[in-house]
Amino acid sequence: MQKRRILSLLCLVLFVLSLTVGYINLPDSFILYKDRGWTYGGITQINIDDKSIETSQNAIIPRNTGDYKASLSIFGIPYKKVNVKVLEDEEVLVGGEPIGIRLYSDGLVVVAVGRVNENKKSPAETAGIKEGDVIVSVDGEKVGTPSEFSDKIAASEGEMEIGVLSGEKEKTVTVMPEVSVYDGVKRIGLWVRDSTAGVGTLTYINPDSMTYGALGHGVSDADTGVKFAVREGSIEECAIAEIKKGEKGNPGELKGAFLPDAKVLGNITKNEKEGIFGSLTAVPEGESVPLGHKSEIKKGKAYIRTCLDGKEIADYEIEITKVSKNGKNPSKGLVIKVTDERLIDITGGIVQGMSGSPILQDGKLIGAVTHVLVNDPTKGYGIFIENMIEAGTN
Repeated sequence: MQKRRILSLLCLVLFVLSLTVGYINLPDSFILYKDRGWTYGGITQINIDDKSIETSQNAIIPRNTGDYKASLSIFGIPYKKVNVKVLEDEEVLVGGEPIGIRLYSDGLVVVAVGRVNENKKSPAETAGIKEGDVIVSVDGEKVGTPSEFSDKIAASEGEMEIGVLSGEKEKTVTVMPEVSVYDGVKRIGLWVRDSTAGVGTLTYINPDSMTYGALGHGVSDADTGVKFAVREGSIEECAIAEIKKGEKGNPGELKGAFLPDAKVLGNITKNEKEGIFGSLTAVPEGESVPLGHKSEIKKGKAYIRTCLDGKEIADYEIEITKVSKNGKNPSKGLVIKVTDERLIDITGGIVQGMSGSPILQDGKLIGAVTHVLVNDPTKGYGIFIENMIEAGTN
């Protein structure tokens, strides 16, 4: 009898512990699709302002689009309050083609801080400006290009007020430009950058709204890791000039080339951790497929759709080895392994430039490739497509 009580108590403790851990890890928001059945682990009920029903299979079927506050129940026990976005059960066009990316930052990223005169701190150092900060204004006016910034400093006749974004905090510092002993021009000791260019892969196109999503991760400065805030940008047709095959410890790369007469495909209006987004000038051809909810994704066979020569888009078989539905990093929700020998022979697996390549399973678009594992180029990460859709529509 005593053993039974102890066992019962232990089971109760484990149950409560599992609920607690699950509560902590459960996302605070969900995307559901209108009129499509939805399940999530052991959750057996979701109440969206009484605008949902529960079927005998414990699948929830939302009947109205919109943003809702919802309560989740597990085994009939009220569990957690969450935000739910219900979208039309739409289809999108699947991408896979390479794109050239040009992005101009809203502000100047500080890539280095140096000296203006020997054996003396530069004005920037004295003011506390550091690598990775972003210059947003000069004397109350929004900054333009790096050359315009340098010209203002060179023409200054006294102290200057510099607006600086350091992490999440914006501040204003005072600097006094000094004549450099190296070239006789007034400087404050900063090297700044406002643009980047590279190659990625288009993930999806919404033909109704003429919008797109690509990359599956944000565009950041190569030296500082600072994510560019968008001033303006474009995606363009590009050519794959060379394929550098990936090896253990040395990631490969699809080396793209911007062509002089390349067609501009669209603009870039958002640069988020889930990818880049914008509007298209024209809708390219592509297969129309439904979006796959993360609750539908399972470990096992899937495909990535990508282009290795800039012309022919093809599907390559992969295996999904892990699905982290509650992960905190949206760009690493899926762990994937390339199993298609064709792709391994050509690239070694996943390489730079493949970011954004669509991942399909059971005829649905479920995500996009984001990163490669440096120690094994056949393995990498992917983002759930619903995270990209949400970032692109918010």
